Amino acid sequence: MKSKIKVGIVGGTGYTGVELLRLLVFHPQVQVLIITSRAEAGKSVADLFPNLRGHFYLRFTEPTLENLAQCDVVFFATPNGTAMQSVPELLNAAVSTRLQSGPQASKDGTREQTKSVPTPARGNQKNERRRVGTRKMLRTVR
Repeated sequence: MKSKIKVGIVGGTGYTGVELLRLLVFHPQVQVLIITSRAEAGKSVADLFPNLRGHFYLRFTEPTLENLAQCDVVFFATPNGTAMQSVPELLNAAVSTRLQSGPQASKDGTREQTKSVPTPARGNQKNERRRVGTRKMLRTVR
């Protein structure tokens, strides 16, 4: 039997982070190992989200490289700028990353949906842009 994919979620208290938890809770090949939130560090997932009680016995932690390097895949449910600070270190630690960003505010104050996110260079490769969507992310994890 194949071992489960160890998953970490950065930004687990926002809408996208909670939706990832909800989608991954019953995935047969996934074990959510770490969920992070600076503001809620130390609190139980079940205390913040009663609908997940009985499914997750995790506590929110700080998003440190040491914690996240234990994972096979880390989902970033954070704004692009936040994710880009941690992604290069995780790639160097051989951790796969998936970026899921929400709408971004434009200069005139309106909100627009981000359709792609920049992916930091790995080794000698040039930076490239990859389209990221929730369904595509979950297919990648399967």
